[in-house]
Amino acid sequence: MTDPSRRRYVLEQFEEFGHDLPMIGKGGVSALNKFTLMVELPYAQDLDLPPERKRAVGARLYRSVAEVLEAAELYSVQNLRLDWSDGNIGIVYDDSSFGFQMAIRRDLRIVLERPGSSLRLFHNWYRVFMPYIQGLVSRIAIDLSDILHSDFDLQPIRTSHRFSLLTYDFVPVRAPRPVSSHQLIGSLLSHRPGEDGRFLSVPSGGAAGPLRTGRLDVKISNFREVAPDVHVREIYDIQAPSNQGYRGIWLDFYCISETVGDGDPALESRIAPRPEFLLEQYLIPYRDFFRDRVVKGFLADFFKDCEFSCAVGTMP
Repeated sequence: MTDPSRRRYVLEQFEEFGHDLPMIGKGGVSALNKFTLMVELPYAQDLDLPPERKRAVGARLYRSVAEVLEAAELYSVQNLRLDWSDGNIGIVYDDSSFGFQMAIRRDLRIVLERPGSSLRLFHNWYRVFMPYIQGLVSRIAIDLSDILHSDFDLQPIRTSHRFSLLTYDFVPVRAPRPVSSHQLIGSLLSHRPGEDGRFLSVPSGGAAGPLRTGRLDVKISNFREVAPDVHVREIYDIQAPSNQGYRGIWLDFYCISETVGDGDPALESRIAPRPEFLLEQYLIPYRDFFRDRVVKGFLADFFKDCEFSCAVGTMP
C-alpha cells in the first residue's frame, strides 16, 4: 500500500482548501450529491465465476479494503461487509462520516462510490482514503489475475473521476425573486428551436407561452495535458429538466484518463492513456480540476451573482 505518511500532508485541511473561495460554503457548493471513481481493466475474461471462486475474490477484496481502513486510521472494520447484489462482487463500508462502497463488476470495471454528503465530509474522506487508492486498485488487479488464471496484464486502461452536484433554488443576490434553471443555462445554450423551428432565445422560452421547453442539457469536453505526456478529458455535463418548476440543475463533472486522438486529423497517432497517473496523483481530479476549474472557474461564472442550495440526496 501507499506510504501512510502521505495521508496527512499531501491534501490540505478543508479550511485551507476552500480559503478565499466564496463559491464554497453556504449559498454555493456546500455538498456533493455523489462521487464515483471508475477504473476499467482489460475485459479479458467475464467475472461470471463459480461460487467458490467468486467467494475467493470477495475474501481478497474484503482483506484489501480492511487493510486500507487500518492504514488510513479509519478502523471500524465491523462496519465493513460484502455485497453480492446485481451480480457484482462488492463491499460496503457503513459509516456516517467516511462511508463508501466498492464493486468489481462482471466486465472487470472497479467502481468506487461515495453517497452524497457535505463537501467538508467528502473532503475529509478523500484526504484520508485516496492516498491508498492506487495501491488498492493494483492489489485488486493482481488478485483478479491470480484467481482468473489470466495471462493478460490486468492493469488499468481507463479511469474516470466523477463529481456530481444537484443544485436548486437559484436566488440572485441583488433580487429576492428566484430565477429558473433555464435562465441560468441560457448563458451556455443561448438558443433552442422555437414554435416554427427557428432559433428562440432560451431565457425567453420558459414555462410560459404556447411552446413549453421540457429540458435543456449541455455537455462540453476539453482535452488537457496535466503533466508531460499525460492527457485527460474533462467533461462538463449540465442538465436542466422541467420538473418541480425548473428549480433544479444536475451537474456532473468528469476527469478521465483515456486514449486521446480519435477523430483528430492533426495527430499522426493516438496518445496512450496514463490511468495509473491519476490514481497516484489523486489531487489532480479533485483539487486541480474540481476546485480550481469547476468551482472557482466554471461555477463562479455559471452562477454569477446567484446563491443556491445543494442536495445530498433527492431535491426537497
